[in-house]
Amino acid sequence: MAIKVSESLAATGSTEALVLKRGFVSVQGTWVGTINVEADPTGSGSWSNITDLTGAALAFTGNFNLAIDNGGPVKTRVKFTRTSGTAVVVLIGE
Repeated sequence: MAIKVSESLAATGSTEALVLKRGFVSVQGTWVGTINVEADPTGSGSWSNITDLTGAALAFTGNFNLAIDNGGPVKTRVKFTRTSGTAVVVLIGE
């Protein structure tokens, strides 16, 4: 069964967290700032940026779509560090 969070972020902050094994993030809208997809693998509230294959943190400054594979159930959220505008975020997973 798919789970979903859909939020419009008009201030610096994060979406609700979902426990995802695999999923998809879509960020659209008219906004300026930085978007990070974060994970908390231990469930302790210690969030860290999801990284690419080289270990570099993924940081987005424009609209994007991203497939996520956490390898197992992991708390996942989207963080927006806002300068202006509204980012429309959809986080879908299983």
